[in-house]
Amino acid sequence: MPDILAFIKRNCTTWDYNKRQLQSLTSDVCVRYCCLFALYMDRGRTPQQFVAPFGEVEAADFEVGRMFTAEFGAEILRGFWGQ
Repeated sequence: MPDILAFIKRNCTTWDYNKRQLQSLTSDVCVRYCCLFALYMDRGRTPQQFVAPFGEVEAADFEVGRMFTAEFGAEILRGFWGQ
């Protein structure tokens, strides 16, 4: 964890901890969150703008699947990237 915090402090002018849980503990959608987060950050959105559309944890898992399909045109299959 110290390496991650050092990287953030070196490369970000402002930063904060996320206090919102997005995915469930047994979620199989982690790679979708990661891909969408990278895409949205590349588009100049803030982390706060990324998490804004997500509501309750179960609904967020469903929503990220819908968003991923809309952005990338396909759903990631189970078993892909360790899912």
